[in-house]
Amino acid sequence: MVYTFTAEALNRIRTKLTADIKNQIDAKNLNATRKLRNSISGTVFASAKSITLNIYAAKYFDSVDKGTRPGIRPPYRKIYEWASAKGIQPRDSKNFNQMIKNIQEAIFQNGTIKRFAYKGASIIDYVDEKYKEEITQEIKEGYLKDLESEININGNS
Repeated sequence: MVYTFTAEALNRIRTKLTADIKNQIDAKNLNATRKLRNSISGTVFASAKSITLNIYAAKYFDSVDKGTRPGIRPPYRKIYEWASAKGIQPRDSKNFNQMIKNIQEAIFQNGTIKRFAYKGASIIDYVDEKYKEEITQEIKEGYLKDLESEININGNS
């Protein structure tokens, strides 16, 4: 089956979802290095047997979205890049490297992200709630058009 209309629907959805995920990253001030925001993308794959929409993000998106449990120590280099990008300076004239180690330890002890009560930013939950009805409707309409087209092609053969 050819998924022309379903692919069009999924591409419209892809555009909305990736834009809104980026908007949420901005709104929640989660873009110190802009790497997370810039990593958001999507692709629609279609074959004769199936069609899928994939949304991609940096590996650590899940940690930002859902938070991390205590007991996970983030890489020193990533915390260093983040703190540098945010312009965070140590208090009480402490050493910058010691501050990074302290942040690592705090994340190891408590999880991430403190301002979200260590439960993450919940970007996917927000986007899911906002678009679930629209996604269902768009896919349904696109698939029905593809099905009608397939029936017409096969019925006129």
